[in-house]
Amino acid sequence: MKISGFTPLQEREVTKIFVAKHPELKGYVIKIYLDTYRTRGKEPPLIYYITRAKGAALIQTSIDSLEASETFKTPRKWIYPLPEHVSSSKDPTHHFLLIVEDMGILPRKDNCQKWKCLRDHQTLDLLHTIVKENGLHDSLTAPNIPFCHDGKIAFVDTAVNLRWPVRYSKLDKYLNPKMRAYWQKLSSRENAK
Repeated sequence: MKISGFTPLQEREVTKIFVAKHPELKGYVIKIYLDTYRTRGKEPPLIYYITRAKGAALIQTSIDSLEASETFKTPRKWIYPLPEHVSSSKDPTHHFLLIVEDMGILPRKDNCQKWKCLRDHQTLDLLHTIVKENGLHDSLTAPNIPFCHDGKIAFVDTAVNLRWPVRYSKLDKYLNPKMRAYWQKLSSRENAK
């Protein structure tokens, strides 16, 4: 991939997916499982891509219905079939990659700082509704819902959706004490149902 001009951004520790950019794909990021990835006992790459694309569509539907596009966004995602000669894997689910809109997310430290400085209850109200409606069980961490250079918050990890209960407490450590108390009040109402 490096020889082909891709700049690796990272390999995700948990999922082992490789994330990269290419100068000819401005505004997009690619995510791919390398041929060295073994699917034994794990979700095949193609299923992972489909789940992420469907999750992004679900989240966008909620953002649209709540008229929350000034605050939140999620990347569009496309599954791209690779030419057969590109992958040496015998597993046909490796013959695809995921193309994702680049959300322009802030660096990790800046993102965490923005969450600590958040003072807007309406943002948390909308966030709560979106994660509740879509069963975004594992989305509530600063890296999964980062602030972006345009000031919006992006839902970038869309793989775990339609799975309840939502783990609301995962956001607690990113919020300042006042907003944490408000978030806990919102989630305790949900947990009491």
